Amino acid sequence: MEVETSRFVVDPPFTFGFVPWQIRPPQDSLTVIAKGTFHLHPGEPATGEEEEGARQPVCGDLFHGGDPQRGCRYPSDFVAFKPRADLLLAGHCHPPGGEPCTSCDVTFRVGKASNTLKVFGHRWWQRQGRGWKMAEPRPFAEMELVWERAFGGPGFGRNPLGMGIAERLTPAGKKIRPLPNLEDPRDLIRSPGQLPNPASFAPQAPGWEERMRRLGTYDDKWLDERWPWFPADMDWGYFNAAPDGLQVPYLRGDEELFFGNLHPEHPRYVSRLPGLRARCFLVENLGGERRLREVEMKIDTLWVDMDAELLVLVWRGTADVLSLEHEEIERFLVVAEPLAEPPRPVDGYRERMLPTMGPGFTPDEPFEEEPEP
Repeated sequence: MEVETSRFVVDPPFTFGFVPWQIRPPQDSLTVIAKGTFHLHPGEPATGEEEEGARQPVCGDLFHGGDPQRGCRYPSDFVAFKPRADLLLAGHCHPPGGEPCTSCDVTFRVGKASNTLKVFGHRWWQRQGRGWKMAEPRPFAEMELVWERAFGGPGFGRNPLGMGIAERLTPAGKKIRPLPNLEDPRDLIRSPGQLPNPASFAPQAPGWEERMRRLGTYDDKWLDERWPWFPADMDWGYFNAAPDGLQVPYLRGDEELFFGNLHPEHPRYVSRLPGLRARCFLVENLGGERRLREVEMKIDTLWVDMDAELLVLVWRGTADVLSLEHEEIERFLVVAEPLAEPPRPVDGYRERMLPTMGPGFTPDEPFEEEPEP
């Protein structure tokens, strides 16, 4: 069922949010967010969640166990702009047939974008004379795909939560260095001195090195010309939380999905995005004349909880407004349409919005794409 309040009309499977900002100072803007919740099915396209209470709400950063000292599980929706789409996944490695093994590949593919991790059982570097020797991996039946199992450790900016750097003592007093369970198969660890790029399908936390380096320069020039907004040399890719190999052009919405060894019963799990477009309309009151204005929406976040067979897609769009309070915007409408059909005429949504429009309503001209920062 749709969610309708005095100001918001939101069709399933969406929840809705917005971010007032200045993407191109001094122009005030309003970013609108439509977050869709879907169920995955092997061999079939994902289907939308109809029940309002079961849809994922628009939210900030979510961490495993609710602990911000642990790895990020889901990145904040409250973002003004993303220049690319993030592909993200939470879940476990499940060796085929449920048989424990010492290593196993997992693959996450969306359309033509594919990423594979090699998953190892627990292993470590152990002292051998003056050097180190890699112990054989222990068999495992499943392995959680979290940053804590990738390469890294305290003081390592690309993943301060990982393993492979810090040493520890065993109960018997032997010095060992635990090795990561997750690796990039193209850059496997061969020697104790290697510093490979951490391998994960999970979002990077906002304060991590790979994101922070994109935030730009905060100096007197910024204070004089741009404060409190981002500096002119800020890279909006800061808000792309996915590892570099999982940042892609905006999604269409009907791409094929493939999950290899990520489900206990389906080692080759194939599905498809739901084939929907999200459309967002604003009812503007400009000097007593109301008009229906469309905001172009793009899919810039895909997140999968493979344990729950849950898919989240986030559509985002930006509109210039008269002020950050956007008082001229009286109402918001968010709808879903099949991608396989042409977009419905804007006039077709007039009837739904008439109760608050009253006389003087004119549909806006077809939207022009907002310029990117």
